[in-house]
Amino acid sequence: MKRIIVADSSLELNEELSQRLGVHFVPFRVDVGEELFIDDGTVDQQHLLNAMKAYPDAPKSAAPAPGAYLEAYGDADEVFVVTLSKKLSASYNNAILAKQMREEQNPQVKIHVFDSKSAVCGETRVAGAIRAFLDAGAVFDSIVKKVEEKIEESFTFFVLESLENLMKNGRISRWKGAIAGALSIRPVMHAPGGEIELYHMARGQQKAYRKLVDAIGETGANLAERVFYISHCNAQEAAEVILAMVEQRYRFRAVHLTGMKVLSSMYAYDGGIVISF
Repeated sequence: MKRIIVADSSLELNEELSQRLGVHFVPFRVDVGEELFIDDGTVDQQHLLNAMKAYPDAPKSAAPAPGAYLEAYGDADEVFVVTLSKKLSASYNNAILAKQMREEQNPQVKIHVFDSKSAVCGETRVAGAIRAFLDAGAVFDSIVKKVEEKIEESFTFFVLESLENLMKNGRISRWKGAIAGALSIRPVMHAPGGEIELYHMARGQQKAYRKLVDAIGETGANLAERVFYISHCNAQEAAEVILAMVEQRYRFRAVHLTGMKVLSSMYAYDGGIVISF
C-alpha cells in the first residue's frame, strides 16, 4: 500500500526532517513586482529579500492550484495533506477540490486534508505527527483522528524583526509603523484557531525574544511529550540563541530548527522567527 504525505510549500524542513518525513511538496508562487518566485526550494533567499526591500508595494502570493495537488496525489492509496491555515490562504480549499477530483477518478482512494491552523513550522509539526503514526503502522482513520487532535492542542508564535511588510500590505498604517520602528517596538504574534493575532508588544528585539520563550510556559502543557520547532528567515544566529534559551528552561521530547523558503520569507520578512509546539 502506498501512503504519502503532501504539503504546500509553507511547510519548512531541514535536511534531517526532509529525509525522515518524505513530504511531497506543491509550491506557492510569489510575485514581487515583475519578478516571479516559485517556492520549490531553489530560490536564493537573499535575492528574494533584496527584491522585496526594493519593491515599494506588498508582494503577492498564489496558492497551489487544484491540478498541482491532484498531480501530487498521484497513484497513492492513502494521502495525508497538510496546508497553511485556511483562514490565511486558498491552499486548503484547492487541496479539497483536488481530493474530490481524485475520488471521482478512484473511489477507493483515501485522502484527508489537514488544515494546520498554522503556518511554517506549525505545518512541520503536523507532518511530523503524521509520519510518526505512519511509521507505527496506524490505520488511516486513527491517524486522521489523532492528528486532528494534535492540531487543536498546538501553539504557534512568531516575532518580526521588521514591520515593513505589514505596512506595505496595509495591516498597519505607515505612521504607526514608523512610530513603532522609532521606539523599537517588536510585536509577538500568535495564531489561535489559524488567525494571526497580537500576543504582546515588546520594546526591543531581545525583550521580544524573551517574551517568545515566556509564551511557551504561559500557554503550553505536557511539554515533555511535545516536539518543538523553530524556523527563521535569514536569522540563524538569533534562532540558535532562542533555541538555547528554550532548552535551558523547558524539556521537550525533541527540538528542530529550520530555515524558510519563499512564502514563509515573504510573510516573516528578514529576521523573522516562528516557533511551534
